[in-house]
Amino acid sequence: MTLQQPLSGSCNNSSETAKDATVENLKAALVEIQLCSRLESLLLKKKSLNNGDSPELHTEKVEKLKVLSESLANSTSQAEKRILDHRFQKEEALNFRVAKANEVSRLEKIGKAFLKQLKVFLRKIT
Repeated sequence: MTLQQPLSGSCNNSSETAKDATVENLKAALVEIQLCSRLESLLLKKKSLNNGDSPELHTEKVEKLKVLSESLANSTSQAEKRILDHRFQKEEALNFRVAKANEVSRLEKIGKAFLKQLKVFLRKIT
């Protein structure tokens, strides 16, 4: 003995249509929720990637880098100047040594010639 009686066909069709519409609405809502969830996760990821410096901090860092760059350029030019000065001093020292060596060589030749003349003079005397 059944206490429930079957519903009529028209009620059954409208109930099915309502269920289908509800299922479709739920599916659409689920897709929208998934889309929003994905969008939120992407925005959080973007935020974590873009956690860079504030404009003021960025400007401050740029200014520091400019100062360091100028300092490096000055140090480089000073080092180049010292290198050129050192090279010039070495060249002058080398030229001085060559000149002194030439002078000593010339004086040795003169000394040898004078010694030779003295030996000849001594032979004549003895």
